[in-house]
Amino acid sequence: MEYYSTHINKLIEQLSHLPGIGPKSAQRLAFHIMNMPKDQVEQLTSSITGAREKIRYCKKCCTLTDQELCPICSNPKRDASTIMVVENTRDLAAYEKTGKYEGVYHVLHGAISPMLGIGPDDIRLKELMKRLQTEDIKEVIIATNSSLEGETTAMYISKLIKPTGIRVSRIASGVPVGGDLEYIDEVTLLRALESGSLIQLHADSRKRERILAKKKATSSQVAEKAGVSQATVSMILNRRSNVSFSAETVEKVECAARELGYELPHRKNKSNTRKEKLIVVLCPTLTSPYYVLLLQGIESVANEKGYGVFTCNTQRDAGLEEKYLRMISTMDPQGIIYACNPHPDFQKKVEELARRIPLVIISNKEKTTTVDAINQDNTMVGRLMARHLLDLGHRDVAFITPPLTRRQWQRSRRVDGFVKEYEKEGLAGHVLIKAADESVDRTLPKMDSEYSMGYQLTMELLKEDRNFTAIAGQNDMMALGAIDALEESRIRVPKDVSVIGCDDTFYSGIRRLSLTTIDHFVALKGRDACDIIIRKIMMNDQFYSAGLQPTSLYNIEYTPKLITRKTTAYANTKRKIPDPDGMTEKIK
Repeated sequence: MEYYSTHINKLIEQLSHLPGIGPKSAQRLAFHIMNMPKDQVEQLTSSITGAREKIRYCKKCCTLTDQELCPICSNPKRDASTIMVVENTRDLAAYEKTGKYEGVYHVLHGAISPMLGIGPDDIRLKELMKRLQTEDIKEVIIATNSSLEGETTAMYISKLIKPTGIRVSRIASGVPVGGDLEYIDEVTLLRALESGSLIQLHADSRKRERILAKKKATSSQVAEKAGVSQATVSMILNRRSNVSFSAETVEKVECAARELGYELPHRKNKSNTRKEKLIVVLCPTLTSPYYVLLLQGIESVANEKGYGVFTCNTQRDAGLEEKYLRMISTMDPQGIIYACNPHPDFQKKVEELARRIPLVIISNKEKTTTVDAINQDNTMVGRLMARHLLDLGHRDVAFITPPLTRRQWQRSRRVDGFVKEYEKEGLAGHVLIKAADESVDRTLPKMDSEYSMGYQLTMELLKEDRNFTAIAGQNDMMALGAIDALEESRIRVPKDVSVIGCDDTFYSGIRRLSLTTIDHFVALKGRDACDIIIRKIMMNDQFYSAGLQPTSLYNIEYTPKLITRKTTAYANTKRKIPDPDGMTEKIK
């Protein structure tokens, strides 16, 4: 049924064809246009018509412009020897906003997508290759989006350019997997451009060419390189169960085989007979809402792509973690996700594993640099929590946390960031750190363990009669435990004491008193980790021979975000708190 006149309906229909404009938005825009003064409507119409008629492609870079050459290509101060390849003009504008890139661009106006029927001839690749032949180009930076289509396009371009001898680089760090450049802030883009994260797609191309150019490697060549007998090579590579060798000998043989490009017999058989596509996830606990969110993100992508997920719950026990690492060779997964940092004793083993199997570590800031990682700057998270409380006038605060152990060093980073923000304001010594005993991490985790820790530590603070107007919890569950302890002690939240948590888990938003917290995109981290694994698997299958891994290294980091709810307010420096026996009140 039509509610409006023919002309109005036609206008709404045309506006709804625009990207991102649904029927309701189109309706609002239509009525707004009809209420505009006639001269403004004419100006709008003229602008649209003029842009459509006069806008053309730049003769060099193919971006949209109204001149033969765009302002960038016509600028003699730009470095014409460096070309950054982007998918569209909006991506070009995103990088120009950083103000730091001094080279020129090439706009493809799309990306290769076999599913959509878009091939190399449908984007501006011919124009790019012509520029490389006619201009003095020293480097090409491929800045396509981190989608499957963008990665496919990047790989295709690198293969085209490789014979020319021109250096090819690819943006990596700072840009999240699946994100479009036009929606990325300037700071993130600048970090990706300046932090040394331009990675050569063919950094080891000469070595790879030498390997691939050779005749098929033989077991005798492996034996010679490893300094062992041919029989030893055969038994190790074929995994003869009745013969044992030292770990050092096995390592030498397998390294020699990989370097020579020798196809390991047992791996070939397994890849041919594998029926299920498996990703193994090592997780420290299944009772924390944080890790539940993380696993949900991982499994959602895995299910979409037809992969199965096998979760190994280490329970923060080094012995269990070591056991699962030994089992991985038997399970033969196509990818591994470490949902937290590996135990320090197994760091080298994990790095070695990552050279054979696609592996991603989540929350690995400042540790491993040779493994794909979804990083989190916990120092920044702590600073953000402290800044919120400082802005509300909280000078004396408490920070409650699980044990600050060697394994859980990232907890200390969050605490350090919080303390440093207070020190920056001249309030050193105004932060009270209350940590649970280390034995807690050695006990079997329970559903309410973190909540109980928050509750118990807050009760201890009250019994100790410590002076504070706010409590910061290492995570949401500890903060929720703190709230219940305060309210049970007849201390009002946030009127008497403010409380802030971290993780933005499900529970933080559904309580009567919703929790102020820090969102660092937990589920998205899980999705990106799984996406990286699958991306690596696909690239290995399509472009690389057995035993050779892609040279690109993913290093993604998110900017945390403050979520302000009901548990924080301006500091009450004259609050009344019941004494421990609950009979009298005193002023803090």
